[in-house]
Formats: sequence, structure tokens, C-alpha cells
Amino acid sequence: CLIIIKEVRSMKGISVAKIIIIIAILGALAAWVVPRILGY
Repeated sequence: CLIIIKEVRSMKGISVAKIIIIIAILGALAAWVVPRILGY
């Protein structure tokens, strides 16, 4: 049981890290693309 709990925690940690990385990448892309779309 303890091993399963540890695996679930590590999975949650990985998923949270992935979400944070994805948000950071999307934010960087938006910051790069939006000014070009708006014409700045």
C-alpha cells in the first residue's frame, strides 16, 4: 500500500510539474506571438 501511495504522489508531482512547464511555455509563446499579431 505504501508503495502505491508513493507512486501516486510522484505521479501527481510529475503532472503538476508538467502543467507548470506547459503554462510557462505557452506564456513564452504568447509573449512572443501576441506582439507580432497586434503589430508592435
